[in-house]
Amino acid sequence: NSCFIRNCPTGGKRAIEASEIGHKCMSCGPGNVGQCVGPNICCGRFGCYIGTKETEICEHENDSTVACRVEGKLCGSRQQGQCVANGICCDS
Repeated sequence: NSCFIRNCPTGGKRAIEASEIGHKCMSCGPGNVGQCVGPNICCGRFGCYIGTKETEICEHENDSTVACRVEGKLCGSRQQGQCVANGICCDS
């Protein structure tokens, strides 16, 4: 389970039932091959863009009341994060 950085429920992402995790996070970046992992963060095989024109679409993820699903291989010391770019692991 993951949540978009600015729309996490009270209690954090683990307060959301798995069934409430909705759509895949929005596509962004060059060729729309990245994914939004924050309101101004777009990551993919190209690395991460932060606060650039490539991330503007990511603001729209806040319009949804259902947390989006960040996708990527498991990573981190607890294997509870998702690898969103080479060397970048998103976790709570």
